[in-house]
Amino acid sequence: MEASPAAEGSAVFAGARSGAVYALNAADGNLLWSYHITGDLRMSLTSADGLVYAGSTDTSLYALDAQTGKLAWSYKTNGRLLWRRPTVAAGVVYVGSDDTHVYAVDARTGQALWQRAFTAPVNSSATLAP
Repeated sequence: MEASPAAEGSAVFAGARSGAVYALNAADGNLLWSYHITGDLRMSLTSADGLVYAGSTDTSLYALDAQTGKLAWSYKTNGRLLWRRPTVAAGVVYVGSDDTHVYAVDARTGQALWQRAFTAPVNSSATLAP
């Protein structure tokens, strides 16, 4: 695994390079569910408000239901999502991409809110001030 896990409630969420996302019981490590996304998973996971967010080399950001593992939505960017963790704040998911853009996506629906291009791939996570 190249990505850092995330935790919410009594679950820990881990991603494998193969594209598998796993939910484990934090108390005993038992598997709660797994979901396989397309492409490699090298991005660290983020969990917030009942959803788990994962980005893939297939250029998509995925939101999975934290309790069931079912796909809530996916959002396609124009570049691979590598090495950074999605940032969630005030109902918005922010993610950087190899296509030089930062994307802001509605955390509940997956609808695009805005995107901003830079001069190079965005290889870091967003940090938001309170």
